[in-house]
Amino acid sequence: MQGFCSAYDLAAGTAEVDPTALTLARANLVRRVDYFRKLCMTSGGCTTLLRAEGNNHSLKALAALGTCAIAIPDRPE
Repeated sequence: MQGFCSAYDLAAGTAEVDPTALTLARANLVRRVDYFRKLCMTSGGCTTLLRAEGNNHSLKALAALGTCAIAIPDRPE
């Protein structure tokens, strides 16, 4: 997820990127983020792992969502 959001953010800030392709990329990214967020932020997802895990793997998943919030900041979710 981190890579997808970083790549979109880079493309969105690059001059002469095809606007149609960028719109399609954004729509696909939003769909992925919503799916990832649904898996991660529900009961039994990453939030449960944060309380029980002794390592930082689930924190990495939440950090990826933070990167996505930077890449598509107009989404309050």
